[in-house]
Amino acid sequence: MARPVGFAGAPAEILNSPINPTVAYGCIVTIPSFLSEVVSEPERCPYRKDQTALMPLHLSPHRLTGRQVDEVLAGGLRRSGEFLYTTRCPSCSACEPTRVAVSEFQPSRSQRRVRKRAGGTISLQVDVPSVDDRRVDLFNRHRNVRNLARDDRTIRDWEYESFLIYSCCEVLEVTQWHDEVLIGVSILDVGEESLSMVYTYFDPDYSKYSPGTLAILMSLEIAKLHNKTWLYLGMFVADCPHLSYKDRFLPQQRRIEGKWVDIRQ
Repeated sequence: MARPVGFAGAPAEILNSPINPTVAYGCIVTIPSFLSEVVSEPERCPYRKDQTALMPLHLSPHRLTGRQVDEVLAGGLRRSGEFLYTTRCPSCSACEPTRVAVSEFQPSRSQRRVRKRAGGTISLQVDVPSVDDRRVDLFNRHRNVRNLARDDRTIRDWEYESFLIYSCCEVLEVTQWHDEVLIGVSILDVGEESLSMVYTYFDPDYSKYSPGTLAILMSLEIAKLHNKTWLYLGMFVADCPHLSYKDRFLPQQRRIEGKWVDIRQ
């Protein structure tokens, strides 16, 4: 079975279904019994140079309930398209699933400035995900300008759908607009008690508004509005600049050696 296009790595309590703890190099994830592993092949690590990654893909035979979404996230998994995945790398445990307790989050001074700068200038829309030329063009521009692409190939609309829209669970799309211009898109998975940020991309020309930071701040506000307990930010990797920024959202928890550990500074 083919790996979904756009895949680039990869997330409380475990609920009542039987579980299968899987030990990776220094990392323990919890695979619910309703998931089946379908692909597990070594590949070049997208986060750390000269590392070999192993990111097994799992499928669910049915659409996940909100409670099951909470379970897979709490167990250390993430979603890409219709697949759920984690890291099981042969010689590295740098990836740490990260989440923020919504009710405890305290924005820093710089984050408050980002929110203030956006006020009255950047508008948000929340809807189901969709695909069009504007979104696909912005997605490609973001990955090329920020050196996120593994090659110089342009992602097409059906590949965008495979990566971000086709899903095994409920999904939201949060868009940022400057006047009538789309400047940012975030895709979020929806659980009963959690939201999970699957992917965010934005127009580098609007970097003065810090759209990446703004996306997380707005997702926290949406989570609070809907009485969610957790916002999952994906993997934290300390020496990867595309992932290390997540340590700015405090207090947070990271899943280290199979346990969620409080990080407060």
